[in-house]
Amino acid sequence: MSFSQFTEQDYELIRQSYAQLKAAAEKRCANQQELDVVQKAFDFANEAHKNVRRRSGGPYIIHPIEVAKIVVSDIGLGYKSIAAPSSTTLWRTRTTPWTTSGASSATR
Repeated sequence: MSFSQFTEQDYELIRQSYAQLKAAAEKRCANQQELDVVQKAFDFANEAHKNVRRRSGGPYIIHPIEVAKIVVSDIGLGYKSIAAPSSTTLWRTRTTPWTTSGASSATR
């Protein structure tokens, strides 16, 4: 992984990818509270991976979003599983849910 400032094109790619996940998640979440958990998990992971790029050059955050889309659309798991890919953020960024505000509530 490498670091460099995201461009507006990168941010648009992230917005589009997350919009697709959110649309799929809305079908699996029983209520707004569950959808809020998915949003919090995304916000946490997105901020933690800001300006982090994959070897391919694309924003790293796209990978966990794509995994979450598979989890919700292809496997059909619930909102906690949709939010689970943000758990990779904890070990990739050496963050703990106890030291990062919002992390523990985002992944529970």
